[in-house]
Amino acid sequence: MKGKNKGVHARILKENSRAFFMPCECHSINLLICDNVSSSIMCINLFEYIQRIYTLFSASVGRWNIIKHMFNH
Repeated sequence: MKGKNKGVHARILKENSRAFFMPCECHSINLLICDNVSSSIMCINLFEYIQRIYTLFSASVGRWNIIKHMFNH
């Protein structure tokens, strides 16, 4: 994204030389976590399992309400 030569940042600067880069901390942390998780099979399996649970519950309003109820008490 922020590549000096070919990234989005470079393209924006080409259009407006006064634009400046403001890094997004959430995006940076997400990239860091993804890089670290991908080096461990246990972590990959854990996050795949969490993703499956999220997908299961988010596909149904009733199941989502169960999860909300569990975490609100």
